[in-house]
Amino acid sequence: MRTSITATASLTVASLAGSVLTAAAGHAAARVPGDRTVTVNTVTGEHVNVRAEPSATSKVVGRRRDGQRVTIVCHKVGDEVTGTYGTSKVWDMLPGGGYVAEAYLDTGRGDPVVPECGRAVHEPRHRALAPRIHAGFTSYHW
Repeated sequence: MRTSITATASLTVASLAGSVLTAAAGHAAARVPGDRTVTVNTVTGEHVNVRAEPSATSKVVGRRRDGQRVTIVCHKVGDEVTGTYGTSKVWDMLPGGGYVAEAYLDTGRGDPVVPECGRAVHEPRHRALAPRIHAGFTSYHW
């Protein structure tokens, strides 16, 4: 009987671990700690340029349409730009690279909502469940 209970418990833990890892993988791959999803707002309905550097004269490397949701990962101070949300020197970097003037992004705040580029983003110090995988076995550290 003892073997049966241990085997059942092991299978239950393994199933739970698989579910947790599958759910975590779907989100972890798409997000970076500290990133934020915001909306482009140009008022005129035009697109906003994505620039190689945080400068209004830097090379245009892409565009985002008015109303489009974009993810930003960090910010840099650059050229002053006047847009929908006033005048700002803050430029937000997109995950694939390139910067958008924060003056055209609805962040819900008047100051940067993501960390400065190049600074470390701190993850939570303690986690309720921290799985570690070693050669096909999963151990849990509480």
